[in-house]
Amino acid sequence: MKKIHFILAALIISMAVSCDKGTQTVNVKRYRIDLPGFLTKTTGLNDAASLQYKNEPKEFYVLVIDEPRKTFEDILKENAIGYEPNLEGYSNLLIESLEKGAAAKEKAVITDKKINGLNARVASVTGVVDGIAVFWKIAYVEGKNTYYQVLCWTLPQKQTEHEPLMDNIINSFKETDKSRK
Repeated sequence: MKKIHFILAALIISMAVSCDKGTQTVNVKRYRIDLPGFLTKTTGLNDAASLQYKNEPKEFYVLVIDEPRKTFEDILKENAIGYEPNLEGYSNLLIESLEKGAAAKEKAVITDKKINGLNARVASVTGVVDGIAVFWKIAYVEGKNTYYQVLCWTLPQKQTEHEPLMDNIINSFKETDKSRK
């Protein structure tokens, strides 16, 4: 009987370890994204997020915020904020806001790229929030009718370990919304 318990325990541990290393594809209303298997769904990271995952022991967090392009354009028109109503204006407004709010050490460098056929701008930022140093990797993605923010973050000392995973998450983003404007 002890042998069966040992085998069962070994099997459970093996399954847990294999789940930790795999990926999970998460489908949300307008998009899908691949996440490391060690992340679990959560709430409370950001009320505006349509996707929130975390692993506190690994200090690894991911969220996606999506908002209609028209909403952003209307806000610019109503408030005369001074940003262009396009992906560049959207990303510049948000990254500048993050840099100010997080007391960023240096200005983010934003790189233009394509992610699964969609125009995107990717940035890395290190700053401090509530006395805690944070490293963010962020993608601003222009969908058909929607702007998306894919935000991944960790502690700066875990950047080297987690940044390749962050890149994989960002590069896996795919809009699935087939509706027209």
